[in-house]
Amino acid sequence: NFFENTATVQASHRVLAMTTLGSIGLSFWYAKRGNLSTLWANLPSPVKNFQTATVAIASGQVSLGITTLLLHVPIPLAVAHQVGALALLGSSVGSLHALKFAKKQAKK
Repeated sequence: NFFENTATVQASHRVLAMTTLGSIGLSFWYAKRGNLSTLWANLPSPVKNFQTATVAIASGQVSLGITTLLLHVPIPLAVAHQVGALALLGSSVGSLHALKFAKKQAKK
């Protein structure tokens, strides 16, 4: 009944959203201002751009999801929330790709 109970679906969606935002935000903070601040300085600019975009998109996605629920799921906001999910996926994949490229560059 995990996928068919509306309350359970909402609760799991909220937990997933906050976990995703928290992990993205903490990794960004740790790379930029944590004990490894030199890490951020040594990253190539595409990695920095993707990481920053991922944090911004994740924050916007959570805000959009909350707004969508508060306004009783109007279709345009629901569609924007779906588009935001695709944008978050794209920025995450782009960030991963850029990090793999940076890793190969660092070995040289």
